[in-house]
Order: sequence, then structure tokens, then C-alpha cells
Amino acid sequence: MKDPKIIEARKMLCRYLGDLAKENGITTYEIARLTGFEQPNVHRMLSGKYSPTLDGFIKLCDAMKCYIFIIDKDAEGDLVNMMKKRWRRPADEQ
Repeated sequence: MKDPKIIEARKMLCRYLGDLAKENGITTYEIARLTGFEQPNVHRMLSGKYSPTLDGFIKLCDAMKCYIFIIDKDAEGDLVNMMKKRWRRPADEQ
């Protein structure tokens, strides 16, 4: 069984890319052209209905000119604090 938290995180990331595309006026047709994906698949990915592979997600980000990064959970800063609040687990509070 898939972890609901992981499923929701995946959907959130894909929807974020969809929102970013809209804000920047990038169409799913343009993203399809840049990534080699079919336009209907791009639409499904960006709406969170279909999960791209990691390679596919990286292609989407590259086409939309955005970065993916990883940050240590113990780092300090606004971004880390926001993520801690969003993804808090009981084990994190010990």
C-alpha cells in the first residue's frame, strides 16, 4: 500500500508546477514540445492526476526553468520552518 503522505506530496509538487506554468504563461503544449511528452500527459501530470518518474519530473522542471533542491531538515530558515510545519510527523517532535 502506498503511503498517503507520499502520494499527497507528489500531487502537491505536480500541482505546484502546474500553477507555476500558469503564472508564467507556459502552456502544456509548450511543455510537451520541450519535454517530448504528449500534451495530454503533461496536463495529467501538472494537475496531479498522474505521477511522473523522477526523470520526468526533472524534465518538467527544466522545461519550466525551475530548480529542484534538497535541504537538511536540521537547517535553519524560513523555508525549512515552513516545510517542518507542513510535513510534521510525530517522530519529528521527539
